[in-house]
Amino acid sequence: MAGAEVLVISLNLPNLRFLQLANIALNERGLFNFLQTSKTFLGFPKLKFLSLRRSFIPQSTTPDVLSFFLKNAENIEAIDLQGCSCFNFADLLVGIGPLHHRQRLKSVDFSGTTAKNEDDFNRFFNVQGLDCAIEDLSLSGIKTKANAEDYYLPFINKFVLHAD
Repeated sequence: MAGAEVLVISLNLPNLRFLQLANIALNERGLFNFLQTSKTFLGFPKLKFLSLRRSFIPQSTTPDVLSFFLKNAENIEAIDLQGCSCFNFADLLVGIGPLHHRQRLKSVDFSGTTAKNEDDFNRFFNVQGLDCAIEDLSLSGIKTKANAEDYYLPFINKFVLHAD
């Protein structure tokens, strides 16, 4: 479906285990209201893999897209958002939720996302002092105006080397 456009709210597939929408334009028209008012939408309770890799998500895209795909997705094991530069780490915290609530999530690729500030980055990976359980992590090419070492060095020391 390369080059196609998908209306996000049209995807009502509660038995889906694997969802990859690569190189697809995601249209979130009506999504906010749908998430607020739908009583029958079950979300994706069986979803284990979500990839929006390089989807043509406009910069105006909200974390509602992530909230939609991850609603009731307690079994999610992998999230691939490579190249989704519209999302920053505050958006990821809202759309994905605190990582300590996603104990089965083991693999994430956030390459090419945006890091607006160090606090959002750190809050995403360590919420309320609880560490995440990520085993495979890709953060290459994160767009930031700050020195990348300010983001990565404390993160590497704490989460990779487990140093204080």
